[in-house]
Amino acid sequence: MKYWLNRSPVGFFLVLFIVGIVAANVVVAITTPPATAPVSGDYVERVIDGDTFDLVSGERIRLFAINAPEAATEDYGYATRIALRQMVRGTEVQLLRKGLDKYGRTLACVYTQEGISVDNYLLSLPGVRKWRGVSCPLSQ
Repeated sequence: MKYWLNRSPVGFFLVLFIVGIVAANVVVAITTPPATAPVSGDYVERVIDGDTFDLVSGERIRLFAINAPEAATEDYGYATRIALRQMVRGTEVQLLRKGLDKYGRTLACVYTQEGISVDNYLLSLPGVRKWRGVSCPLSQ
């Protein structure tokens, strides 16, 4: 192959081109996060409000499919926070990560150990609305 490359500048540039394409694809594959990360589990440490909580690992989770009333300022806010707390605090939840929001919180569809969608359950409460028209699978 050494002689082939020396004798043909076209061969050299062809090999260089192929190596460049492969390298570019590797860089893209490494730096592009998946659109939907695999489901993983962690324990809930603290509930912030009706659609946000912290994991024991320190990661802050924002429920992907709902917009709950703010706990301190909106009607039903406190009740929604209590409902989320009773459902997940101190338990292991399954997360289907969807990305990050503008505040750096992880957006995720959240499921109980029994496979019940936390997002869809909370939609049945007063004041809770679908967020951006998105939804989560009903069960995991």
